[in-house]
Amino acid sequence: MITLRPSQPDDSPALLTLFQAQEQRQHQQDQRLALHTPQQIRAFLEQEPGFVALNSAGQIRGYVQPAIWEVAPDSILQAFLTPQNGTVRLVLPHLEEDDALEVLQRCLEQAEQYWQAHHTTGDLVRWPSTDPWIFPALTPFGFQLDSICAMHNPTTVTAAPKPATVRIRKARPTDEKLLLQLLEEELRYHEAYTPFVRYCEAAHISFQRALRRLWAGEPDAPIVFVAETQDTIIGMAENSLLPLTAEDTPGFVPAGIHWSIDNICVLSSWRGRGIGRQLLTAVFEKYQHVSPLHSMLLWYNPDNPQAAHFWQATGFRPLWTTYQRIHK
Repeated sequence: MITLRPSQPDDSPALLTLFQAQEQRQHQQDQRLALHTPQQIRAFLEQEPGFVALNSAGQIRGYVQPAIWEVAPDSILQAFLTPQNGTVRLVLPHLEEDDALEVLQRCLEQAEQYWQAHHTTGDLVRWPSTDPWIFPALTPFGFQLDSICAMHNPTTVTAAPKPATVRIRKARPTDEKLLLQLLEEELRYHEAYTPFVRYCEAAHISFQRALRRLWAGEPDAPIVFVAETQDTIIGMAENSLLPLTAEDTPGFVPAGIHWSIDNICVLSSWRGRGIGRQLLTAVFEKYQHVSPLHSMLLWYNPDNPQAAHFWQATGFRPLWTTYQRIHK
């Protein structure tokens, strides 16, 4: 029988061993996954109050660290998350151990109690994509597949054929209205495939603010490419630099400089004609020589068949998977 109690300072050695064993297992499955030092692991364990899972002999068999992620009212993340989201860090035994599933279930129950006490509006569970054994256990708790974070090696670039009438260029201030319309069309397109993507005013405001930073030449502004034909914009790619340290959460992505592909949007009448691949090629050609660039990163909705096929066909490999639930 598995029981839980709040973690204590004396638990640190056992938790460190359990945490390192989990990271080593997952790193063997996918060597892109981060490995952390003992000092970094201890820092993770001290970030928020956590709970240890004990067997009948009093041995520590797992650990759960629930937390709250508040999304700012004017953040573009309002299009993908709820205002107050429950998150969780899980440290679990090997799936082949007899009590692994029970440990997971008790840890999720403890997280649920924490989230309910903090009145979350939705909850998230993130886990490495190559270690999928926990995913079926999330369904009874009301979680659904949400998104996949995928990674691409920036040194491998495959150019795509380009329709003769299409050219790729950097965005200009006069493009702003059309770029905002493209973002809205893209978000509404995804609404048909997932309950976790929605067009909202916050997405419009946030993207417009990012574009204004770009027009002003601010150093933290995104880079936006557009595809156009006969002076008509038919697609765009929004990109930004994402430097991560080993202390950043959720901790699955290795430390380093990553190029984040935030959005690739193509007009519905031009989808399936190579425009997205051309925009992606332009991103690669521009940034593959940024040094030291660790990878290209993006998030996509696996329930959208076009998106899932496109990103896998262009060489992006899943790194971690997110499950989400929304409280009605």
